[in-house]
Amino acid sequence: MKRPFLNLTTILFMSTIALVLVFASLETQAYVEIGSETAVATTPIIFTRTQTIGQSASYGVALGDLDNDNDLDAFVANVLFETALSNTNKVWLNNGSGQFTDSGQSLGSMDSYAVALGDLDGDKDLDAFVANDGENTVWVNDGQGNFSDSGQKLGANNSHTVLLADVNQDGRLDAYVANYGQANVLWLNDGTGQFRTYP
Repeated sequence: MKRPFLNLTTILFMSTIALVLVFASLETQAYVEIGSETAVATTPIIFTRTQTIGQSASYGVALGDLDNDNDLDAFVANVLFETALSNTNKVWLNNGSGQFTDSGQSLGSMDSYAVALGDLDGDKDLDAFVANDGENTVWVNDGQGNFSDSGQKLGANNSHTVLLADVNQDGRLDAYVANYGQANVLWLNDGTGQFRTYP
């Protein structure tokens, strides 16, 4: 039986919290009421680097339980730049303690700037919509964190960001793609992970 996976709302919420922690002042404040005065105590938040992951030029990452073992894995979008050996996208699997190992997959051959995870084909696992400099791609998950190319070549733009949401309220995740120097594109999902432009 498949385990529950993180939905888009959960992923976006966790991403927002992570961004707040990283880009805020990195300190917490505790407010203590003492009589008619309020004392403020600050406690620094300490981040420790535990692992360096890959040697790619990475522009985007999305976290989700890709192999259905109840921990967060990483799908990383890469570009070919300077010392980067490859621009293929990578899937990194979490051992449950925050240590990541390369799944061995090399996904795509175009410069990728962003990735969004969601159940695109209705089989209760997380698939990937990748925004590329060129044709956008959809990668289908087998439920164990192994991805295959859906064969779709969506658009021919310089795409930098993608978000998934059910924009037309039909119970399916659609894709809103933001393009650099070109019109943005809304892609509608037919429920099997196949996309068409709107209208």
